[in-house]
Amino acid sequence: MKLRGGPSGFAGRRPVALAGAGLCAISALIAMELMGAAGFWAALFLSGSPAFLIMGRLFLTDMFLALAVAIFYGPLLRAAHRNTPLDFGGRLWIMGAAAAGFLAKGPVFFLWTLLPLAIFAWATPRCRPMIRAAIGWPFVLGLVLTLPWFLACMAIHPGFWKYFLFNHSVQALCTSKEF
Repeated sequence: MKLRGGPSGFAGRRPVALAGAGLCAISALIAMELMGAAGFWAALFLSGSPAFLIMGRLFLTDMFLALAVAIFYGPLLRAAHRNTPLDFGGRLWIMGAAAAGFLAKGPVFFLWTLLPLAIFAWATPRCRPMIRAAIGWPFVLGLVLTLPWFLACMAIHPGFWKYFLFNHSVQALCTSKEF
């Protein structure tokens, strides 16, 4: 990446820093929706805590995944809190989050979205229609939007799919080995 002075560490980390700032903002907005001003301040203090800042530097590539997961859950939590159906705008946000999350980390995005949704649907029967609406066409369309990118990568790099699905996702979660 280039910045005025050419390639630099700052230029390379700027997208991740922006994703982290977006994550903090979205977390604060979700907390404010659910818990009012106290939730907003709690999210703001948590996102500025040393633990968040240190972990954010350690997991640079996971910041995009965390941002996509927060965007995915935002409309769902809002609709559940207001006890209203998921609106069209919320479905569009979910579609974009699914596309961005799958591009960022592939199948790991499913782990952080579908598994908690299944548990939430089991524990909260009144929210099941909203969850079905979220993982219906918005989620599938979000994944379909990423398909051309994956097909292009597979055409250029024949081993990409195996690496992306197995090494990058499964082995990275199940072992401490670095790839």
